[in-house]
Amino acid sequence: MKKTLLISTLFISFISNGLSQSIAAKIDMDLDFFARTTTLAIENKNGKTTLLTADRNKIHCLHLNDSLKVINKLLLLDDPDILVKAKYMGSFCNGNSYSLFFYDDKKRDIINYKINYDSISVSSIKRLDLINDDEFYFDATNLNDKIQIITCNVNNSDIIINELNEDGSSSRKVFSALSLDKASFDIIVKYMLDRENDYEQINYKYDMNLNITQAYNKLYAFDDQLIVTHEDLKNNKTDILTLNLKSNQISFRSVSKPNVKFYSTHLNPSNSLIFEDKLYQIVCGQTMIRLAVKDFYSGATIKEFKIEEDEEISFKNGPILFEAVTSDPPISRELKDSKQLIKKIFNSTAAISLTKSADSIILMKLGAFLGFKAYPRGVNGEGTIYNPSSESAVITGGLQTFPPANNIADSYSKHIFIKSIYSKLAFINSFLQENTYIPIKGEIYQSVNEKMVDYQNIIITNKASMVTFPHKNSYILGYYDDDKKKYNLVEF
Repeated sequence: MKKTLLISTLFISFISNGLSQSIAAKIDMDLDFFARTTTLAIENKNGKTTLLTADRNKIHCLHLNDSLKVINKLLLLDDPDILVKAKYMGSFCNGNSYSLFFYDDKKRDIINYKINYDSISVSSIKRLDLINDDEFYFDATNLNDKIQIITCNVNNSDIIINELNEDGSSSRKVFSALSLDKASFDIIVKYMLDRENDYEQINYKYDMNLNITQAYNKLYAFDDQLIVTHEDLKNNKTDILTLNLKSNQISFRSVSKPNVKFYSTHLNPSNSLIFEDKLYQIVCGQTMIRLAVKDFYSGATIKEFKIEEDEEISFKNGPILFEAVTSDPPISRELKDSKQLIKKIFNSTAAISLTKSADSIILMKLGAFLGFKAYPRGVNGEGTIYNPSSESAVITGGLQTFPPANNIADSYSKHIFIKSIYSKLAFINSFLQENTYIPIKGEIYQSVNEKMVDYQNIIITNKASMVTFPHKNSYILGYYDDDKKKYNLVEF
């Protein structure tokens, strides 16, 4: 028998200085399975937010003002599975008008929803036929106030960028991998354009975490460029493919990583990250970790750090930490010495993350990513276990660049948060001066993402219903409370 839950209020809780305040706004919605297992938040520059959730028959649109009160409700009479199974690529927001884009993997087309809260209407839903029969969908990004849909031609390995505008019109740019030398072409086709690969989109707007940056295949969007990187563990290199949207040029290069003792029976864990025109490369051997900071464009080494098993780590702030939020209850403890950290990384996946504070101090996390626990069904529609040696599927697409475009929104913060919940890490924290990279002392504070992870460990039972989004100068965590039959929004 079909079980329907009635949600009569949206319960909003604010956390401030350790106190909690709440207000309630009237909503009449019949929630079924999908509504309690997936929600999508679309923000705009006016402080308003659209929450999309679905029951078995339709998609609900809830329009929240800058005080998070519901001011409008609309229904999309279309397949509610889209919020679970389709890939969200990005949105354009203009006042109270929204244009949302999804990719339907099964039908191989782009779905465009147009929502106008001024006229209280949803226009006819369009399906855009942009992907040719001889192409496969690669990914999508947001750059320069447009959405870039990336596809690849299976016959000649051309890389095609369809740039979408707010009205659904598009322009098509073709980059020919065959124009490169044979060695570069072979690497691109074999390792970088494999349709089975999943590429982690690196977003500089949100807290960066090791569970995101541990990916061996990454996608960046900045300076009119789309950049794809691949970690060549066997040859100890970072492969970099660059598509310049301004000059329409394609280029490829490999940047060697620092050397450590190489064991033929074990591929040494290594990784890289591009951050503010610098390429950070980490390599872990059996007795040593080396980290190089290089100029991204020239490849010249600017600074190098070492961790040796019999020495204290000179550039760390605080203890060496091990965290396993996959455990019940979650585990957080200190590792004894450098040797234990090296062992953790050597037997798992190396990772580095970077964030810059308002006073130009770089917070660096360096460590080991030790794998995912199974996501619950509804978080990404699958409920599978992810192996750190193979890339996990992007939960919600749509890369927003830094600084963020004002009129394009995404749900990337949910992607980061969900991965934080179902992972375990061993790492150190470091404060570095910008440009000189000299280690400095300071107190490490919990990031917003870490605070939300702690909160959900204690409070939230229905983890599949969670959504996060930025709001004013804070972040909002939303989730469905099975006991109280309310959808809660909590401010951090």
